[in-house]
Amino acid sequence: MSFTLVLAQVKAVLDSVTGIGLTYDFPRWAADVTTQKSLFVTGGKLHVWMIERTSAPSEASVNNDIYRSHVFTLWGFYELDDSAASEKTFQQLCDDIC
Repeated sequence: MSFTLVLAQVKAVLDSVTGIGLTYDFPRWAADVTTQKSLFVTGGKLHVWMIERTSAPSEASVNNDIYRSHVFTLWGFYELDDSAASEKTFQQLCDDIC
């Protein structure tokens, strides 16, 4: 499968998770606070997920087929709120994604 197709499927999984927040199919970066808020904050809370392909090793077979493995890293950021035990919420969200 092509990178584009696999990436769309990974993003679809993220988007299907309840409470996922914002999702992007590539790493997003911003130098100023206004842009950061528009990219990473939803519902007044920092909550964003980004997908990055970190490798795509290929292997040829005897009959010249090419087998490729796509390895993705999911970057999740969630605003801390100790009084609400937000770490538990974030960890459950990680399990829901998996």
